[in-house]
Amino acid sequence: MMNSQIKKIEAVTPKTLIVGVDIAKNIQWDQFTDFRGREVSKHISFGNNLSGFKSILEKITEIKSGFF
Repeated sequence: MMNSQIKKIEAVTPKTLIVGVDIAKNIQWDQFTDFRGREVSKHISFGNNLSGFKSILEKITEIKSGFF
């Protein structure tokens, strides 16, 4: 395994929150998982605008305070 791949694997710790975003033209969907790939919160949709971006940041902050 290459050195950069090992560094990427080691960067994922039990305190890592993984946020996956399905990007579309108007409405995006996201998924929140822990370092093992287990869902830590229900997915949400958000608009492709500033208020939508702020809503996902709020959700990340909420998850971090409750789980990590």
